[in-house]
Amino acid sequence: MRKKPTADKGYAKRRAAGDDGWDGPESAYAPRKAAIEKSLARLKAPKPLRLLELGCGAGNLTLWFAAKGYEAYGVDLSATAIEWAREKNAAAKAKASFSVGDVTDLAAFGDGFFDIVIDGHCLHWLEGDDRRRTLASARRVLRAGGLLLVCSQCGEPKTLDQMKKDGMVYDPVRRVVLNKHGLVAAYFGTPESIVAEVKSAGFTVLDWEVFPAPDGDDLHVEAARRKRGQEPFVPSTRRAVPAKGS
Repeated sequence: MRKKPTADKGYAKRRAAGDDGWDGPESAYAPRKAAIEKSLARLKAPKPLRLLELGCGAGNLTLWFAAKGYEAYGVDLSATAIEWAREKNAAAKAKASFSVGDVTDLAAFGDGFFDIVIDGHCLHWLEGDDRRRTLASARRVLRAGGLLLVCSQCGEPKTLDQMKKDGMVYDPVRRVVLNKHGLVAAYFGTPESIVAEVKSAGFTVLDWEVFPAPDGDDLHVEAARRKRGQEPFVPSTRRAVPAKGS
């Protein structure tokens, strides 16, 4: 995966502005945390578990998991983000492990190393083969029966006017927002297409739900790397909740 020149600059800009991470203040992460907690409670996932966050950025979610008792790891392509996360980690009571790495291969981790892999808004930065490789890598590093939780923007972007002011354009055919360098700034697949991607990567989708959000709706997918005859922690019995109007 090619490094995006705007990522390091973006993290540096947000840090200089006094933000707590890419999304802004720590409170901005509350809806995602609530959705993740809902999933883990429904699946009755035991603790402590070894967990990896893909595209961890400044470490907001990874450190939150560490504080909750998980053996938490975070990986991100941006060295600026990882430096920020490591400085937070040094001051935290519960420690996590952060590394610069490419989510499309996760070469630093062995097969079946993790119990849970979290996509905390990483996949929507990727398009095409990078998405397939990332999901394949996530499956490789998950143990049999391990969980994949995907949190990804979906549907249609809701801030096109602001995107244009920032020099970005939306390609409705590819369903991607391109920055001024021509690189993918966000991918807005339909909920159904993203769920299909997860299934195609060899996961069993247990549940999925769409949550309205200001920039673009958020899709949350619960999936498991399941061997035949083996159940993940506790299988879901809920029906998927489609996006409003779908």
